[in-house]
Amino acid sequence: MNFQFTNGLEMQKQRIAEEVLRSGFYIDHQAGLAGGNKSTTVGFNRIGLPEMLIRGEDLDTAHKYFGNLYLAAQIGLTKLTKGGLIEDLFDRAVRFSEVSPERKRSEFIVARLYHMTWDFPVLEMTLEGTDPCQRSQDAA
Repeated sequence: MNFQFTNGLEMQKQRIAEEVLRSGFYIDHQAGLAGGNKSTTVGFNRIGLPEMLIRGEDLDTAHKYFGNLYLAAQIGLTKLTKGGLIEDLFDRAVRFSEVSPERKRSEFIVARLYHMTWDFPVLEMTLEGTDPCQRSQDAA
């Protein structure tokens, strides 16, 4: 009897690489976590941006903000910096903060799979003006 080994990590890496080539970036979205939803990017680094993390937002919101940010940075409208604040691109102010190396290793596993190293910059993106916990309570 012949058994064929399927490398699931290699298949996932290929799927991510195809999406990065198609649209410029990939979003790893995890919903229903104890701390709320979490989304991270893969591919921002290809145009010189840090990979991004956003918490407490649904996939559509994360995709909207990541997509607009990627496009704005790609055409030179904005630069991403630790402690930076963007107020004029979105309907809410966006602030960027540092991610510790420990959190980077726990939050950006999919980006690590794609990059094949931990040597990529990351920032956390916070949408100001709303409390994600309050939004989820309002929706219930």
